Amino acid sequence: MFMAGEGDFLRTRLTHSLEVAQIGKGLALRLGAHPDLVEAVSLLHDIGHPPFGHAGEAALKELMKPYGGFEANGQNIRIVTKLETKSETFCGLNLTRAVIDGQMKYKRSFEIGRKKFIYEDDIELMRWARDQAVEIVPGYDPYWKSFECDIMDWADDVAYAVHDLEDGLHSSMIDASLFHQNQRYDEAIDAVREEFKDDRVDVRNVYNDLMQMIRPGFWEIERYRMDGDHRKQKAIRKQLTSWLINRYITCTARIERASPPKDSTSMRYFYHVGVPIQYRVEVDLINKLVWKHVIESAQVRTLEEKGKHIVRCLFDKFMFGEDSRLMFPDDWKPYLPHKDDKDYKRKKARVVSDYIAGMTDSYAQNLYSKLFLPNAGSIHDAL
Repeated sequence: MFMAGEGDFLRTRLTHSLEVAQIGKGLALRLGAHPDLVEAVSLLHDIGHPPFGHAGEAALKELMKPYGGFEANGQNIRIVTKLETKSETFCGLNLTRAVIDGQMKYKRSFEIGRKKFIYEDDIELMRWARDQAVEIVPGYDPYWKSFECDIMDWADDVAYAVHDLEDGLHSSMIDASLFHQNQRYDEAIDAVREEFKDDRVDVRNVYNDLMQMIRPGFWEIERYRMDGDHRKQKAIRKQLTSWLINRYITCTARIERASPPKDSTSMRYFYHVGVPIQYRVEVDLINKLVWKHVIESAQVRTLEEKGKHIVRCLFDKFMFGEDSRLMFPDDWKPYLPHKDDKDYKRKKARVVSDYIAGMTDSYAQNLYSKLFLPNAGSIHDAL
């Protein structure tokens, strides 16, 4: 997906979340999960992502390594249970165990997970949300995702791959060359092979079969683009998108981990989503190819570097700047630790990370301009 402001058609985090919720609800209806619960989990799944997409997240991950790490999924949990304000008497949104558990894709701490984890402060919360549902499940694995989380995760992969492909076609950053053999093609194939180290699947054959199915649509889009027929271009794009989403919903099955007892109050861990490996490889191939053609293009890479620079500068200013406490908005100051706190640096870094992660692209850009550009900013600007 693209950064906000790159065009009204192109997906952003918000529109992506809405699409994940739509796909997730379709999967829930197919697989016998609770559709409202899956929809809630899907709508919340990306709220922890910082500004500037992957670039902003990469920058915060690096900056927070000495202070307990940053992880967007872990940040989701922190937002809905600690940072959001709904009541004078409690922190967070007062969500159910099932909704919180449905957010937890990675049930390991920073020290264990490193790349994918929840924050150390939320380990007890994870147990509270999960343990009541798993105590009656034979052979339970503590790293299992709940059924609703598993559905959301597959919906996220599908929405990400299919809609980024559509955005790439719309922006003309992807065309019929996607299925030509070239360096990007070979790199994508190799990356997927590395991810699916499984003798049961030949990645190149899966790719060739997928392209046989979608190639006619690509050529039609190219033909209508040359003819200047934008309406037909759009129609073919939408048909291709709908066909792929339907393919990746209808290929799924509900797999039973253990037989649920008749009196069970929670079914969260008795099932998981079954997706044949061919379809998982297809989705990963689309993701990797779009990444090679779009995200690693000079146009996008340049903007991503700008995003990283803004995040680094803001973090440095609010973490180490003289009198930086005074620059925080009033509603953020109560979160800041006292300087005498023995864990002052780690706690302050977490607040700085929370503040930056909650910014939109435009908010971060405007704040950067006020702080670092001499002719930008006014005392009348709202924080």
